[in-house]
Amino acid sequence: MPWNLSSLETKSGKITAIILLVVFIFVRILLETIWRSLSEYYSYFFELFFIALTFFIYRKRITVWKKLRLKDWLIALLSLASGLVIYKLASPLGLIVPFDFKARETLFFLLIVAPLLEEALFRGALWETLKGFSSRGWFLIIGSTFLFSIGHLASFWFVPEEFKSFVLYQATYVIFLALVLGRQRLKTNSLSVPVVIHFVFNLGFYLGFYLSAR
Repeated sequence: MPWNLSSLETKSGKITAIILLVVFIFVRILLETIWRSLSEYYSYFFELFFIALTFFIYRKRITVWKKLRLKDWLIALLSLASGLVIYKLASPLGLIVPFDFKARETLFFLLIVAPLLEEALFRGALWETLKGFSSRGWFLIIGSTFLFSIGHLASFWFVPEEFKSFVLYQATYVIFLALVLGRQRLKTNSLSVPVVIHFVFNLGFYLGFYLSAR
């Protein structure tokens, strides 16, 4: 009986995807307590390793750069306003934003590390991993959105009591952000568009603080 190479490749792809997804969930989320006791930056180191590994495996189908269209810039503009509004809503809701925006390190992580690292992880590494189960657009968007929200919710167990409500708030609003980012990832088949939109959203969040502090 001749080998069905297409079937073998599909089976191999699913096995690879399962292994990668299990490793991510187990190490990044389930073992967070252990790793946090060693370093508060552990998640960044693991995510960089996971991204490098996954990008190597799926290197032939990942497009990093594509020029932004007018539609993309309009969506980025809307995300800027959304970030600002979301920050402004925190106070009326009685939420304490647990970020020191006057610290350079905070701004570096908010405006540089988060857009680059999170998009490379969720709309890059995990997006390609999820393709091992299905290449349907709705599945990739919902799957990456779910993981994005869970990734932000993970800190709930490690922050002081007064910040827990904000973590829940963040895990909720990033769902809507991730749906937009996922849609643009699907439409453009590149990482550059989600990175720019994510950056502009975070910039809007910072501007919310800046305007409030004046």
